[in-house]
Amino acid sequence: MPLQVPYQKLIEADNNQQLQKTLAAYLEHLGDLQACAKSLFIHRNTLRYRLDKIQSITNVDLHNFNGLLSLYLGQLIHQPE
Repeated sequence: MPLQVPYQKLIEADNNQQLQKTLAAYLEHLGDLQACAKSLFIHRNTLRYRLDKIQSITNVDLHNFNGLLSLYLGQLIHQPE
């Protein structure tokens, strides 16, 4: 499976880019749910819901280093220059 496939699935399912922004904040805060939720101005439960949705769309476990790394690299590949 090519590296960008999980992130591409997220892009296709995320019309308003809310999940992409959530994932970017999660990665930026190194998985710190409280800091991530605060930066997005959302409740921690909303963050958990979005992260669960990301996992179900991409079939990637965000609690697994390899899974998180694949989404991070996919995000880097799809960033506009």
